[in-house]
Amino acid sequence: DANALLRRRGFALQPQPTDDPNALAVVSILDLLLAWTTAGNVSSVSHENTAYPAVSWPDAKVLISPVYPNPVGVIKATNGDTVYVTEAEGPVPAGNELSSYCAGIGAEGLPSHTHSGLTLPMVTYDQEIDIAWMVGMTFGDFFIAQALQQTKFRLNELGARVENAVAIGVMRGMSQKKRPLVLDKPFFIWIMREGMTTPVMAGYFGPDAW
Repeated sequence: DANALLRRRGFALQPQPTDDPNALAVVSILDLLLAWTTAGNVSSVSHENTAYPAVSWPDAKVLISPVYPNPVGVIKATNGDTVYVTEAEGPVPAGNELSSYCAGIGAEGLPSHTHSGLTLPMVTYDQEIDIAWMVGMTFGDFFIAQALQQTKFRLNELGARVENAVAIGVMRGMSQKKRPLVLDKPFFIWIMREGMTTPVMAGYFGPDAW
């Protein structure tokens, strides 16, 4: 079953079991292993007077993004993938917005004239991520009753590994009367026009504008 599969793959996620014949569990697992084309050197970095294990590439490429203030380091993997790293600036986008934000930094920048080589901390990350916002979403006669996600990421001088599991519990819904959408809290509003990918107008309105 879904829980047994997750346990075999080393994930702690355990969707709540149910005997309901209208229930369905869906599990998706991503397992990506990267090996660097050039192994890094074990080193260290210091942050607030604490030393952390790190990996260095003396000859790594460093780019200057046309739209981002901090330099972007480039690490190549043997499978052809490219990893980009840069110091975070400003508020960190939440959830799925982070992917599009990083993509927008612009990896095809010019070579840096002020940086050469790259050093970054080794990483060991294992976190269950809140995707409860998906609960209640509907498609056809079904709705999402459970939504769980766990991400593992490790990076050292030899390579990196990404493991991500998503477990979704789906239920067949009973026909029910729909209720109106009531916006009784501050809300966003935006206007789209054919042929345009950005809104003509977008706004945020609270009680002071009602």
